Amino acid sequence: MEIEATASDLDGTVTNVQFEYSFDKSNWKLIGAPVTAAPYSIGWDTVTIIQQEPVIWLRVTATDNVRLSTTYVYPTSIGIDNQPPITSDDYTIYGTSRLRYNIDSH
Repeated sequence: MEIEATASDLDGTVTNVQFEYSFDKSNWKLIGAPVTAAPYSIGWDTVTIIQQEPVIWLRVTATDNVRLSTTYVYPTSIGIDNQPPITSDDYTIYGTSRLRYNIDSH
């Protein structure tokens, strides 16, 4: 899955963007290292981390050159199912997932 954010700072520069996920919107886990240059995107290999989870929240934090930051939580949860089909009723959808965020850091 690719997650992408657009970040800008009106009076300086964005120094990094950090992506995170949570199962409960309280305990957040990092997705990779902070991205330090535009385009702010990260590939997230959920297969090695999450087998199946119906509710996952995503957030992104942009930090500027004076260490001010702003955080955006994606308003709806997503579900991930990396388990192989068990019955003939199961199906697989192939494609690319991309989530986009727009952030202004002041």
